[in-house]
Formats: sequence, structure tokens, C-alpha cells
Amino acid sequence: MICKSCKTIIPQGRVDLGYTECVDCSTIEAVGCVDICYHKTGNTIQVMDKTTAEKINKLSQRAGYGIMRGLRGGSSQKSSTPITGWTVRMPTRDDFEKVGKQVMNLIELNNKETAIKTIEEALVSRLISGSHRRQLMEIVNTFMPEKIVERTVTEDIVDEEIQFAFRNWKNSKIYR
Repeated sequence: MICKSCKTIIPQGRVDLGYTECVDCSTIEAVGCVDICYHKTGNTIQVMDKTTAEKINKLSQRAGYGIMRGLRGGSSQKSSTPITGWTVRMPTRDDFEKVGKQVMNLIELNNKETAIKTIEEALVSRLISGSHRRQLMEIVNTFMPEKIVERTVTEDIVDEEIQFAFRNWKNSKIYR
């Protein structure tokens, strides 16, 4: 396909995404992302406008011996534009208690699956933290433990010759 503005060829991948203009002529604002580290293996990214993402990424870069540029005191450059439009919601104790009441009501109704689903949805929506989730799951498992399946084990009697062969396998003629 040919760009409707500058008449250059548009790559097929861009056409497949529904664009009718090349990258140079496009008026759609580029997006950027910022790394968010909840813990050492649970990292994710936050997609946002490119200028804000570049500012945040620049402030979080390491300078020198592990000090982030945004945390240096004294001689660091002052940013002329404040970073706005991006907030992180921290779960509160009230949120934990609200979800806890919902879970307890579901436990009273003997609905363990829905209680667990409610906890997981609250974690994904950042209504509760990971430690809150662990505490609520412990409550659910205490009030509604998994059923224990008992199995009976029967002992099979093994022939004397087979027992002798297994006890004396190193002394047999095959392995010499």
C-alpha cells in the first residue's frame, strides 16, 4: 500500500494493523512504557505517553554506584516539568477488611471457589496486596480445608526366589 500523504510504500505489517500513513506522516502519538517491579520476579510495564515515560525512565536510571538520578541530592539537575498523570494505588487496611468481609460471607455460604475468585480479582485490580491475598487464602483454607482422601495400602507377598534374587543381585553370574 502507498502512503496517502507522501506516496511512499507502507510496510505490510503496518497495513495489517489498519494504518494508511507511513510512520513519518502519522499523527498518532507514540507510546512508551515504564518498568514496574513489585518484587524480584513479578515485573510488569505501565504503558503511557512517550514524553512522560522518557522522563520517568531518565529519573530511574542508575548513575555512578547504583544511585538513581531522581534520588541524588544537592547537585542533581532540576526537572523543569513535573511528572503528572501517573499514580500507583496502594492497598489500605480498609480495602483488606472490605474484601475480607466479602470472603467471609462466601465462606458462610459454603462457596470456596467464589471466595478464591474474589480474592484473586481483588489482587489483580490492586484492591489488596500480595500479603493481604496470602492472609485471606489462609483464612479460606482454615475454614474450608481440602477433603482428605484416605487410601488403603495392601501388601503384596513376593515369592522367596524373587526376594533372594534382589538381595543378591551383585553376586549373580550375569553382573560379573
